[in-house]
Amino acid sequence: MVGAMYCPWRAPNQLWWHNYSQYRSDVVREVSAMRSVFGFTSIRVFLHDMLWDANSTALLDHMDDFLGILHASGMQAGFVFFDDCWQHNADLSKPCVPTQGVHNGCWL
Repeated sequence: MVGAMYCPWRAPNQLWWHNYSQYRSDVVREVSAMRSVFGFTSIRVFLHDMLWDANSTALLDHMDDFLGILHASGMQAGFVFFDDCWQHNADLSKPCVPTQGVHNGCWL
């Protein structure tokens, strides 16, 4: 297995899963490129516990769709569940806008 950690290039942090539909086309394109260009067969994906608390049914649906995209490209995922090393002051209804001059300004 050859792989890497994965987060869509436009996503500022792990909360992208809450707005999965906005990133789905990126996932399709990026997974295909990871497989065909780099030969990756697996990826690791981090999930925050706030996603489960906000809407567990949607998260499971998003994960199922994500795994289907990977399967179609001959890839697998390893999920790191409930990575709770952040502050819990994020507002899932608003996108994080990076702060100029602040390293990783969207990581909480």
